[in-house]
Amino acid sequence: GPGPHTPHSGAQDGKVKHTLALWALPSGWAARELQRASGTPYSVWALGSDIWALAKVPGVRTVLEGVIRGAACRFADGLQLGQDAEVISGLPFDFLPSSRRLGAVRVRPVATAPPYRLLFLGRWHANKGVDLLLEALAMLDEATWARIGLVHIAGGGPMDGLVRERAAALLSAGRPLKLDGFLDNLAACCALEAADYLLIPSRVESIPVVFSDALKMKLPVVSMPVGDMPALVSNAPACGVLAGSVSALAFAQAVSSAVMAQPASFQQGIVDRQAAFNLDQVALRLVASFQAASNA
Repeated sequence: GPGPHTPHSGAQDGKVKHTLALWALPSGWAARELQRASGTPYSVWALGSDIWALAKVPGVRTVLEGVIRGAACRFADGLQLGQDAEVISGLPFDFLPSSRRLGAVRVRPVATAPPYRLLFLGRWHANKGVDLLLEALAMLDEATWARIGLVHIAGGGPMDGLVRERAAALLSAGRPLKLDGFLDNLAACCALEAADYLLIPSRVESIPVVFSDALKMKLPVVSMPVGDMPALVSNAPACGVLAGSVSALAFAQAVSSAVMAQPASFQQGIVDRQAAFNLDQVALRLVASFQAASNA
């Protein structure tokens, strides 16, 4: 029989009815081994590195294809990721984004008139574009700043020195700016509730988890057009404003457009997107998929 550390050693009592492998590889391989040993069906959830990195390795790609084709259900953490996984396997993937439960709900509605409060919440890293954000803020004209009550930038990381230098320049020019370090869950929830727009100036992104946080807090976004953000933000009804390109100038223009609009005007788009990121609905959807697969 299997040893204590084999992939299926924890399912010998027959209580495991379905396995969900987080990553098609390597977890999907273990799930397939369990299926071979006990007949337990499995599903895979592609999270990125398994498709975009491991699929480039010739021998590993063959294993990956086999694991995907043996799965009862196939999910992908992103829209483009699902399309890329389908190219590899020839089988469709359902969109199942990452999400997390917040410790609070929004009580204060977004403002219906300026001045508006803007929030950046994330690592101070080039991928997250915090430098582009600060460059964009320096480009805003007086009419735009007149409609901004506060720009709250929270986080930390390798660009700490640059962030503080550019923030100091903005503060010396009289701009309403607040810097914070990394926020815990409660402080992050408070910051999200206090904001009227969430700023996502990323250079590289699929779907940032903070986007789903914003949806849960009924907060529209201003985003760079990277990864899956164009479809998620700007498809009608829009849940925010999308920059025209990945540049400081384009993001400055997007911020200006956002504060000239009403944050409340994006609420229908937020409601439209919320279901895909709602943890309770995701759980029910997974259970229904597993039950349908077991009964097939």
